[in-house]
Amino acid sequence: MTTTVESFRAELDALAADAAAHPGRWGAGVRLNITCSRRQPYEAVQLAEARGFSEARGVGRHHLIFEFEDVVPNAAWVAEKALPVCAFIEEVGGINPQIGVDRNVQ
Repeated sequence: MTTTVESFRAELDALAADAAAHPGRWGAGVRLNITCSRRQPYEAVQLAEARGFSEARGVGRHHLIFEFEDVVPNAAWVAEKALPVCAFIEEVGGINPQIGVDRNVQ
């Protein structure tokens, strides 16, 4: 299933609601990844880095990933970090944006 930007923004809102309701699930040791598919991701990584997105990197030939460590994805974090990433993904033609959460970071 392809994720649209609108449904992705709804996922971000749900993430912020979860962080507010269950703050103990978030913070130290939690890595949150925002990914999308895009041909030639390295061009997008260069543009992202030039715009101050230090979390961006290319993975393989078709994926752009933004990695955030020790995240509490509350409404302020979503507004400050995630929504600009979402707008960037849309701008560079990224498709199928997704959120991944890893709570086993060591």
